[in-house]
Amino acid sequence: MGKNVLIITGSPREKGNSCTLAEAFRQGAEKSGNEVKVFDAHNCRIGFYSGPTLLCEDGDEPAGELHQLLGWADVLVFATPVYFMGVTAGLKTVMDRLSPYAAPEGKKYFNPKESYLIATATAANPEMFEAVCLEYDYLMMKLGIKHTNKILVGGVAGEGEVLEREDAMEKAILSGYSVGKIGGVY
Repeated sequence: MGKNVLIITGSPREKGNSCTLAEAFRQGAEKSGNEVKVFDAHNCRIGFYSGPTLLCEDGDEPAGELHQLLGWADVLVFATPVYFMGVTAGLKTVMDRLSPYAAPEGKKYFNPKESYLIATATAANPEMFEAVCLEYDYLMMKLGIKHTNKILVGGVAGEGEVLEREDAMEKAILSGYSVGKIGGVY
């Protein structure tokens, strides 16, 4: 039986490099029998974190939709370009808003058990990803989610440049395909 996969994208570019890798991941996950939904954190307009309230308590549609998806998903995938050594503002807002789901009351509404990180950067040096990975690792630890894989691709600036990186595209597809497979991490 397949898993429910929620991909949360943070790029302001619909066809940007992180979204392209997220789409490759989605294709791989669906091909192996998983159901995938995508949530666009950049365009959702969820309010900033202002205390320990669950997303469903906001009373707005995007927050309520995300709250429902968090209860549905078995797997979370975060996809973002790296901006100034961090995730985009939209994804940062979503990540901050997940904090209440680490508390016992929030756990009742939060289903994900494993996660993936997809990040792209214009610079090719691995240090570009350190802050993103640190924040992601801490959030996954706090939420009690098993980190499964990171797909970090530097040296891609222009829209669609990652398509020329066959190794990165293959890793995204195979990582998606491995969701739900026993021991199946690329």
